[in-house]
This record gives sequence, structure tokens and C-alpha cells, in this order.
Amino acid sequence: VWLLLFLIAVIAGTAYVLRSRKPVTQANSYHTVKRDDFLVSLVEGGTLRAVQELIIRNELEGGTTIVSVVPEGTTVKQGDLLVELDSSGLKEKLANQEVTVQNAEGAYGRAKEDLEIQKLTMDAAVKDATLKVEFAISDLEKYKEGDWPQALRAIEARITIAQEEVQRAQDRLNWTKTLETKGYATKDELKADSLTMKRQEIAIAQADEEKRLALKYTYPKSVRQLEAALDTARLSLLQVRQKANSTIKSYETDVTSKLNTFELQRERLAEMKKQLELTKIYAPQEGLVVY
Repeated sequence: VWLLLFLIAVIAGTAYVLRSRKPVTQANSYHTVKRDDFLVSLVEGGTLRAVQELIIRNELEGGTTIVSVVPEGTTVKQGDLLVELDSSGLKEKLANQEVTVQNAEGAYGRAKEDLEIQKLTMDAAVKDATLKVEFAISDLEKYKEGDWPQALRAIEARITIAQEEVQRAQDRLNWTKTLETKGYATKDELKADSLTMKRQEIAIAQADEEKRLALKYTYPKSVRQLEAALDTARLSLLQVRQKANSTIKSYETDVTSKLNTFELQRERLAEMKKQLELTKIYAPQEGLVVY
């Protein structure tokens, strides 16, 4: 009987406990949903680094002052101005260099003109010296083949005429002697014809002596003088040519020097212009500026 009462008590107690743990029913709540981003935030210590980093440096030679710089953290696009450097001193040097280049170009142009003038001058001098050589050769040939034979023939002609005159004077003298013997001519006429005879003999002797002197002295002397003039003309031509070559080379060297100076100054000008462009630094691509 007591066992039955205990079982009944246990069952009754268990039923009470089960009834006491039954959840209390709550009121239902509703919310309308839609598609949207789902924010996930993580809080963690660390360092941010760009996936693609591009370092920009100042390539301007020497020291200068920053005129303006884009604030750090600015987002820029490609081609935006990042930094502007002071270019006043460089602009002044650039202006002076442009004047230097113009002067160098002018000097180069004048050197080329001087070279052309010297070429014409030296060419004229060489042609003139060449003509003098040709004239000297012509004078020598003319004397040997023209003047001298003509002068010699003139002397020989005088000798021939003198010989004929001597013969005529001799015949006249002989005839006068015959007449004087017969009394038909006076002694004065005989003396006159004798004097004429002596004059003709002197004339022929002078002509013979002139021929001898011409052959022995005049012809060799004249030939040597003309040959010396020819040698002098040839030497002068050689000197003129050497001077022409030396002068032209000197002017060509000056032209080359002026050209090198001009090109050097022009390269310096181009470098200064490039340096002036470097006073403004532009963004090579889109990104965030970090000092």
C-alpha cells in the first residue's frame, strides 16, 4: 500500500514539474527585409600599404625652393600638378643662354661666309699666279723662237747690206783712182771715196761685232733672265698654293670650332629648357598623395 502511494506521489510530482516548465507563449513581431550590402567591420592594429606604389623624386639639378605642393592625402588624377619649384633663377639663365646661342650661331654663320670669301680669294690668287707662270713660259718661248731669231736676222741683214755697201764703195774708189790717174777726178774726190770706203768697212765691222756680242752675251743673258722669271713665277705659284691651303684649312678649323661651340651652347639651352620643365612635377597616374 505504501509503495503504491509513493509511486502516485512521484508521478504527481513529475507532472507538476513538467507543467511548471512549459514556455510562456510571446506575441509575434514582423520586419520587412530587402537586398542590401552587409557591413562587416573588423578592428585590428596594423599598417596600410598601397598595392601599387610609385615614388616621385625631384630631378632638378642643384637646390631650389618649393613654390607650391599638393596637400598630403589628396587624390589626384594623371597629369595633375603635384609640386612647383622656383624657376626664376633658371629662367634668367635660360634667357642669357638663348643670347649666347644666338651669338654662337651668328659667329658660326660669319665663319662660313669668311671661309667662302677666302676660298674665292685664294682661288683668284692661284689663278693669277698660274697665269704668270704661263706668261713666263710664253715669254721664254717667244724670245727663243721669235724675238731672238728676228733680232739676229736684222743684224745679219745689216751685215749683208754693209758688205754690199763696202763692195760698192770699193768699186767707186777704184773707179775714182782710175779717173784721177787720167786727170778726170780730183784728189778731193778720191779722198771722199776713200772716206766712204772706210765708213762702210767700219759699219760692217760694227755689225759683225754686234752679232758676236749678241750671240755671246745678249741671247744667253736674255734667256737666263726669262728662265729666272719663269722659276720665280713657279715658286710664287707654289707659295700661293701653299698659302691658299693653309689659309683655307685655318678658316675651316675656325668654322668647325664655331660649329662645335654653337652645338654645345644649343645643347646647354636644350638642357636648361628640360630643367625648366622639371620645375613642375605632374602626377604620372591616378592615386593618393603620400609624403
